[in-house]
Parts: sequence; C-alpha cells; structure tokens
Amino acid sequence: MSGNQTNPEGQAAGAGAAGADEHDRLIKASSAPVRRRGRQYGTFHSSAAEHSGPSTGSMPSGFQPVADQGHDDEAGRDGGKGATHIGAAPQAETYTDHDDDDAESAIGSDRAPPPSGRRFKYLTTIIITTSVLALFTVVALLLYPTLSRPSPSPAPSPSPSPSPSPSPQPTLQIKILIVGDSITHGAEGDYTWRYRLWEWLLQSPSSRGTLNITFVGPYTGTFPPPDTTPPPNNPIIPGLESRVWGGYAWDVSPSFLSTSSSHHFAHWGRLASQVRDVTADMVAEYQPDYLLVALGFNDLAWARTVDETVVNMRALIAGARRANRDVRVAVANVPQRTAVGGWEWLPGKTEEYNVRLEGLVEELQQGGRVELVRLREGYTCDQSTCPSSHDGLHPNALGEFQIAQAFSRTLQQKYGLGKGEVTIPDQIPLRPCWAPKNVRAARSVLEDVTSPILVTWDGLYGAFGYFVQARKRKEGDLEVGEAGKSEVTGEEGSEEGRRGWGEELFTDIRRYNLFWPGDGQVWEVRVKSHCGDQQDASPWSEVVRVRA
Repeated sequence: MSGNQTNPEGQAAGAGAAGADEHDRLIKASSAPVRRRGRQYGTFHSSAAEHSGPSTGSMPSGFQPVADQGHDDEAGRDGGKGATHIGAAPQAETYTDHDDDDAESAIGSDRAPPPSGRRFKYLTTIIITTSVLALFTVVALLLYPTLSRPSPSPAPSPSPSPSPSPSPQPTLQIKILIVGDSITHGAEGDYTWRYRLWEWLLQSPSSRGTLNITFVGPYTGTFPPPDTTPPPNNPIIPGLESRVWGGYAWDVSPSFLSTSSSHHFAHWGRLASQVRDVTADMVAEYQPDYLLVALGFNDLAWARTVDETVVNMRALIAGARRANRDVRVAVANVPQRTAVGGWEWLPGKTEEYNVRLEGLVEELQQGGRVELVRLREGYTCDQSTCPSSHDGLHPNALGEFQIAQAFSRTLQQKYGLGKGEVTIPDQIPLRPCWAPKNVRAARSVLEDVTSPILVTWDGLYGAFGYFVQARKRKEGDLEVGEAGKSEVTGEEGSEEGRRGWGEELFTDIRRYNLFWPGDGQVWEVRVKSHCGDQQDASPWSEVVRVRA
C-alpha cells in the first residue's frame, strides 16, 4: 500500500482515540454553565452517534433545547426533529430561563427549571391570589364596624326622616320709652296709639332676628274719669298729680296688659317745659334703645312762645342723650285742631313751631341719632274738620292708627326697626256706646227750697261724658209718688213724652244737679252717653220722675 494511501483501520483507530478524547473534554465542559444572552442554566453535549437518535431522549428531564445562535435555519428546522448534520462538530445545546430565582435553584441541582409556559401560569396564579386576598382584607376592614354591632330590631315600617329645622334667629331685646301729653296718654276705654304701635312691632319681626319689645316708663294706665277716687301714689313730678289708673279698650290683647308693654311716661296736660329735666332721669333709669316724644301742643296753647318751646325741646333731647349716648330719638311735630273761639292765633303758631322743630332736628342730627316724625301730616285734623279725633284734638280709633303709622314710618325708614308700616284698616272699630243704667233722681226733704235735685247713674265704661235732660210737669198732669222719691214713667215713646224737654246739658262725671226746683214740683230726667264726635251718642235712658 503506497504511503499516501489511507489505512482504514488506522483512520478508524485514530478516529476512535480522537473521539474518546473529545468525548472526555465535552463531559468536563458540560459541568460548567454557559452564559449567552439572558442567563444560561447549563449545557449537554453528545457525540454524533448519540445525536443520531431523538435528542430529547438523552436530555435531563424538564430541559428544552435552545438552538445555538450559530446554526442556520436548516439546522434549526432539523433540530426540531432532534438530528444534526453528519460529520459536523457536535454543538453545545443551552437551556435558558429569565426567572432568576428558578434559574439559581436549577443550577447545580438535578431539578430542571419549569418550562416558560408553566412559569407564566404559575406567576399569574400567584398575582391573582395575592390580589384577591388583599381585596378581601380591605372589604373585611370596611364591613367589620357594621357587622360587629348588634342588629337593631326591625322597624315595622320605614318613616321619612324629618327635614332639618332652620337655625333659630337671635332674640333682640328692644326697650322703648314714650314721652307725651294727653294725645299719647289716652282716656279710659281708648286703645291708644301706643297699643297700635306695639301691635305693629309684634307682628313685624326684623331681619336681624326676633324682636322682644318692651315699653318702659313709670306709668301703665290711661287717664281715668274725673270722678273716680285716685289710689295712693307719689307724683313723679312734684306738685303735679298723676292720674294714670284708667283702663284700655275692652278687647286689647291680654299680653299688652300682662307684660310691661303698656308702660309709658305720658300724662294728660303735660308741657315740654314740665318734663324736660325729668325725662333725662327716666332715660337714665330705664336705659331705652328708643325715645319717642310727642309734646308741644300744651306749651303752644297755654303757656309758652314758639321760641320757649323750641328751647325746651332742645333741652329735653340733649338731657336724654347725656343719660344714654346710644338712645335713638324720634320726635313728633304738633297736630292742628278744630277752631276754638278766641284762639284764632293757634294754627299759625303751631305751623311756625313745626318749621322750627324740623330745623332743630336737622341740627341735632349732626351729633347723634335724632329723627323727625311727621305726625301733623298724617293726622287728618284742621280748623274745619277732624275725623281723626273724638273732640277736635284727641285721637279716636282712626287717629290712633294714624299717629302710630307716622311713628312706624320713621322707625322703619330711619332706624330699620319693624317691617313696613302700621296699616290703617278699612273698618275702624267703634267705641262701645249704650244708655246709662240705674238712673236715680232725689231731693232731701230736709233741704230748703234752694236745694237741687241730684241725678245719678251707673257710668258707662269708656264714655267721654253724658248728656242730661230734664222737664217740669204740671202737678195735676200725672200721678206722682211720694215726694223725694223717683220712679220710671215709661212714657218716652208717646207724643206727650217727647214734648217739653230742655237743653241737653253735658257733664263728664256721673251725676248732675237740677237747681232751683220749686216745692211740690214734678220733674222728669233722662241721660245718654257721649261716645265721641265721630259717632252717635247712645239712646236715652228710661225717664225718671221725682217730686221736689
């Protein structure tokens, strides 16, 4: 065999020795990990002969072959069948996993990492389970307070929850001192404009809260009839009697009488000059929030000039403000009255004073809270007619509303007190008026011929006075009882009963004297109540007959 001829056996032996050496080298190399892209967990190599069978048969359990990056597409496709090219060098097969924990646990152990699909499912299951447990924990924490409480007894039927009540407004304490004369004081049976103002304040709460109105002052009543006996009292003004125990109209609110709402400092016949100094004492004592003044008519009509009246009013207001620097003053001008014989000068004097008073108020406004009440403009009374009055000056029920309205306008517009103004109703209440009862006529037999016949009766509450009529009858005309005794004749409705009556004689007390009756003369008398100029008097009483 020539030297260059190949020995098949030698080649085979050489090949076998070389293959054995290569095999040992690969076995040693297989124990070291091979790292490429990602983290490589291990390799396993076999000879070409071993690769002739299915590659998966000699792989450790759980490993998946990863084709070497040097293989071409053909090798990759063949590798899927577990074959290699004949005569090619054995290739290192690598197994990879991107989960560090699984990879580290797989290295150096006989357990292979799980396949990638199973790892994904495993991680997904862990995440879902953890999320569910977290959600369950949150829900349990939220429900625990409710579930831990004892279950209430079931209600028979649900009822709607009441709407929340609005927050209560604050109660404002308001004190008012009213100073005046007879126009403000009022007579027995009057409502008075003070009462009408109180009604308005009570019915018109302020936007600042609920008003608690208190009228303050030393007096509570009206002017009583002149023939009533005064209770013991100490006059507020030395030398001036205080007649203040008269009652009000029969249907005034009990609240007005039972509370301090009827208090005031007004009196019949008072002048500004009389009360200017003592008003400061009243303000200091009662500390009113408002001072309402209605004075001046008596000053102008009886005793003072316009200049003097203005000076006295200035002093009254200044003294009140010294006693209470925060007091709000509302001062009224003076109303006119119907003409009085011999007083033709009064209307002009009144108008002059009202002009001067307005200037005084404007001057005093620079240093404090003083406002003018236009009583004159709201009170329908002048020289020729006076529907606001029962006697040409003093207010009747209509006039009381008008004066209260004038004050309410000033209080609301200038001081924001109350709401709107006093409203004058279409129907003004009439004063109760009926005939006197229990008329009696008598003359003492012990008196001489000059002694009068005394006529008395039960008075009517609220009457301004009474009219008395008398007539003399001839002795032979009628059968008359015992001398000195009276009797009811009952003849008023006959023609005879309507003849011979004398003049209607007025009296403001509940008695009347018939002077100079002759001995043995027969007299008849009757009485009716006077209830004001703006309404008819009462019917006549029964006729009473008496022999002198």
